[in-house]
Amino acid sequence: MERELFTWIRRQLRRLGQRRTDPRQVYTDAAIVAVYFWAAINDRPCVWATVAAHWPAGLRRGPLCSQSCLSRRLRTPGVRRLINRLEASVRRRRGALRARSLVAMLDSKGLAVGPHSRDRHAAWGRTSGGLAKGYRLGVYRSADGALLAWRVGPMNHDEREMARRMLRDSCMAGYVVADGNFDSNALFDQARRAGAQLVAPRRKGPQRGLAHGYHSPARLRCRDLLENTVSRFGAELHAVRNDVERYFGHLSSTAGLLTHLPPWVRTYPRVRRWVQAKLTLAELRAILRGLRKGAA
Repeated sequence: MERELFTWIRRQLRRLGQRRTDPRQVYTDAAIVAVYFWAAINDRPCVWATVAAHWPAGLRRGPLCSQSCLSRRLRTPGVRRLINRLEASVRRRRGALRARSLVAMLDSKGLAVGPHSRDRHAAWGRTSGGLAKGYRLGVYRSADGALLAWRVGPMNHDEREMARRMLRDSCMAGYVVADGNFDSNALFDQARRAGAQLVAPRRKGPQRGLAHGYHSPARLRCRDLLENTVSRFGAELHAVRNDVERYFGHLSSTAGLLTHLPPWVRTYPRVRRWVQAKLTLAELRAILRGLRKGAA
């Protein structure tokens, strides 16, 4: 699988174009991105991928850059743009292989680091196991499996603010299901402006009344959907949210994906780049599985 993933990525990089943003550069942006993704595919640090002995026969083309060159070039705007274009290309391909769904899901997942880590960007915040130090990954995912948007921030970052930005940047006509942590008038209004109806239960339970003051019409409609004693539509719709938990479980339990933040991935720029690579690889693995099933 590792060889197949890398071959597909290298083919996409060739299609996107191999450029040098500076004529003095020895290696193209595509060559730098390819080496970085080979490290990400194998869950190894960048320095590991710059050693020729760690490349299978026939997979490496041309000389490899040094670790210092790789780290420096990964911070350049040209390489960052190319990684973004590669991710967008994979996500478009995944969307082309899937039927559009009228249901999407919002959720977040904690990415913990050690409690004594000196990472200046990591922060303490609440996660499923209690308090932890690290980062938070927010995802906006269609029920048919397409990744619509994602965000990474410190662990203490409000997941409702993450959701608001993802809804703002992605247009989704239909229903967006989430847990009670996303019960916010501002978020309901943002989803309605994006063309969707947010479906999230009350944070304090249906036995508690709504507070005085403004309440979004979309929030009141959500209450009618979820607390309707005649129709089961709202409850069955909200049950779709379990798919995003399975998605996080797949990321956390599949070798080569986002099982954890390794010790060499610290500070926000490195964490974001690593998460972006892993989410791109997860989408690509799904594409390859779909192509295999189609061929069978």
